[in-house]
Amino acid sequence: MRKTNFHHCVLVLAVILMAIPASYFILGKLFPSLAPPQLEVRKTYQKPERPVDSASIMGQLTLLTRSIQSQVRQFDKEYRINFPFRSYLLGTYQFQKETLLRADPYPQKVFEGKQNWLFIGNSFNNTVYESIGVTQLPVQQLLRIKHKLEGYYAWCKRNKIRFYFMPVPEKQTVFARFYPIRPTGQLSVLQQVVVALGPNPGFLINVSDTLCRDARKALYAPTDTHWTGLGAYIAYSTMLNTIKLDFPAARLLKPGEITLDTAFNTQGDLSKMLFRPKTDTLVFLNPAITKTTKLHQKIKPPKTRNQNFIEVYEQRHSSGANKLKAMIYRDSFFVQLATCTNESFGETILLWDFRLDTTAIKAEKPDIVILECAERMVDEL
Repeated sequence: MRKTNFHHCVLVLAVILMAIPASYFILGKLFPSLAPPQLEVRKTYQKPERPVDSASIMGQLTLLTRSIQSQVRQFDKEYRINFPFRSYLLGTYQFQKETLLRADPYPQKVFEGKQNWLFIGNSFNNTVYESIGVTQLPVQQLLRIKHKLEGYYAWCKRNKIRFYFMPVPEKQTVFARFYPIRPTGQLSVLQQVVVALGPNPGFLINVSDTLCRDARKALYAPTDTHWTGLGAYIAYSTMLNTIKLDFPAARLLKPGEITLDTAFNTQGDLSKMLFRPKTDTLVFLNPAITKTTKLHQKIKPPKTRNQNFIEVYEQRHSSGANKLKAMIYRDSFFVQLATCTNESFGETILLWDFRLDTTAIKAEKPDIVILECAERMVDEL
């Protein structure tokens, strides 16, 4: 009898939970003040055009097949984006998870740690497992990365270019005390690569150790995956001090030559994933006085490049600080470093990529090539 009552209770609870979204939607229609918030900026997509005719029968069949496949993808995208109840269902789901169940609504994307710090989830290149030692690189893949980096160094040396590799630690690596997941005690993927390169590889810019030593400072933003202006300046100083050992003419901006500008009512990328309002405070690094001039783009983005980054694939600046030319392959972490780095070299070329293009390097003839990448992308090198 007790077992039957238990099953009835579970069934009633399940029915109530399933009815909440519909009830929430109906109440929102009847009483607009109770309507769920619009969580996302909506886009609409036009229906695809008809297939293009071809002169030959095989050409017609080929184009028709490709067109049908393209139309299916576009209609699927149109439905998923324009689905009429999408915002209501997202709002209801997120309300239930955060308010009623006190849980992270999208833990694979972003989750909350201690003292309200937000961290990026495992769906972004397995970053959680890789940073705490659950997932480790097999020996063959580790050796492949090691040989590739050593190959970049050797190739640049043959062409009278100095190569540097600068991996950037994730927020949980530096601020483990706010991370809700306990490390396994095994090496992270980043630590594996650093150890594999040896004690003195000659081309490693190790910003991780420097940042971890200063982890009591506000080096990363609680609501963003990236470092703050202060963390960026520490990384910039480490990078320039390493480069100055080989190129004394490189200009390092001193603390009195930079500003840490505070932006209020902004939004970190992790807050954005949770559809939170723009109430964050972020700190940005900038030179106190800029002497750089923006130059025209010259390098054509590779066809394989993510189309979302085509417009910012290349950024080129001239400063007149010295005669050094630096070519930097980077990701979003370098956005904070770019303004000061542009002041440090006579000419700076920033490329949003982490795969070196030897043809472009030969054409540009830089003195310095830097490969910077986030910790979660190290296994993709």
